[in-house]
Amino acid sequence: EKKNKIIEISSIKKDIRNSLNSLKEYRVTKPNLSVELKKLKDNREIHNKKVKDLISSLKELRDKKTEIEKKTKNRVNPLELKRKIEFLEQKIQTDVISFEKEKKIMGELKKLKTEFKNSGELFFNREKIEKISKEIKEERDEANTFHNKIKELLSSNKEKNKELKDYYKQLDSLREKESSKQKEITEVKNKIESLNNDLNQRLSEMGKIKNAAVTEAAIRKDMKK
Repeated sequence: EKKNKIIEISSIKKDIRNSLNSLKEYRVTKPNLSVELKKLKDNREIHNKKVKDLISSLKELRDKKTEIEKKTKNRVNPLELKRKIEFLEQKIQTDVISFEKEKKIMGELKKLKTEFKNSGELFFNREKIEKISKEIKEERDEANTFHNKIKELLSSNKEKNKELKDYYKQLDSLREKESSKQKEITEVKNKIESLNNDLNQRLSEMGKIKNAAVTEAAIRKDMKK
């Protein structure tokens, strides 16, 4: 019985060593949460700030767009306006026209050039708005990526803390078993010692009886002489 108990407690001690090794490995591989969290939050903040700055620039461009649109009555493609301007300039240079007609064409040219300037500004303004809108989306996506990484890290840390608690519970359970088995071994040992003491006492008593019998036999023998 004692041998079986010793085998059992040896197995429990082995399980305890394995659990302690797992805990040690866990502590080595576990990331520094505060450092990782700060790094992710800093990156998220960088992209959020860029979004804020870009939105401010976008608002200015949209205000400028509204201002240009008020000046531009006919929203014509600037390339079309450029072709009209070139046509009229060519007409003045090559055609024989009267002073009144030339004056009229020059007035029209002045008006077209003003429209071309405004429409050109509007055209490039729209390009900038599209570009910045795209950048805002990209920066928001990046900020969301880091935000999701923060959520994943916190969730993972929660799971790891649960694993750590499970390890400690397992260790406590194994140590309780070890203590219980050790107690059982002590009880078996005490029983064996008690049995040995009883046996020794009986052997001693039997020895005394035997010695008394030998002595009595010797006395009887002497008396017969």
